[in-house]
Amino acid sequence: MYHRVCKPEELTYPIQAGMYVRPETFQLHCEFLKKNSNVVLVDELVEKLIKNEPLPKRTVAITFDDGWRDNLKNAFPVLKALSLPATVFLPTDFIDTSKLFWTDQVARALTFNPEVFLAQKEFQNLASLPTEEKLEQVINTLFSLPLEKRDELLTRLINNLPINTIRGFLNWQEVSTLESFGIKVGSHSHTHRLFSELSKEERLEELKESREILSSKALLSSNIFVFPGGSHTLEIGEECLKSGYLASLKTTPSPILGSAVFPRVGIHQDISTSQSLFKFRICYQR
Repeated sequence: MYHRVCKPEELTYPIQAGMYVRPETFQLHCEFLKKNSNVVLVDELVEKLIKNEPLPKRTVAITFDDGWRDNLKNAFPVLKALSLPATVFLPTDFIDTSKLFWTDQVARALTFNPEVFLAQKEFQNLASLPTEEKLEQVINTLFSLPLEKRDELLTRLINNLPINTIRGFLNWQEVSTLESFGIKVGSHSHTHRLFSELSKEERLEELKESREILSSKALLSSNIFVFPGGSHTLEIGEECLKSGYLASLKTTPSPILGSAVFPRVGIHQDISTSQSLFKFRICYQR
């Protein structure tokens, strides 16, 4: 599981450590996988697992969440050059817009309005921390809050931010070119809200709307759903199946036994900068 492939120093706001790998690190990963593993599409891998069919040793599927523009520049050409297939999962409400996830809005606020954080009692002890560590702690704190409280605090943090005009996600024309790179497309919900914080009716609408939008544009080529932010339960996995998906994927490595919810290994820069670290991450993350 990848998210962004980029150089943090080229971004206009800080990025969480777990959200990216550098282009040269991604190149190292792909060259290793090409030489040492059997890379297949995630739909093929999951279908064989569901049917309990045998798989060649070291079979791997590469996935990307969110559909960032930097994937098109820094990741997909590498995959094409090495003939490695992959699948990108899109939150359809963000594609072809300059919208940002709330976590990125927080990162922008740390850049443009750092004094706002010091005015909040929850963050007054963060002033001396490095920016990346500060961002991580702020986001972890916000995630730990009840939804209503989080939204209230978020409003205070990002209320006076300048409007973002930089498009971070792919547009629909770019998505339509992905087949030429050997990239398949699947759903990552519509609004990227945590499913654990939605009602059943809202979850079913997310599953339906994202699928319909991609299908209407003839861009849905994966029948797997990816939960936003790791929000998953056995019940929500069953809802995916009833909505017509083959299976769903988590953002964490532990399986949900007896379900069609499959775990993934998250790959990011600070734990995969060498072949040895990359191998260790793949083989031993639990």
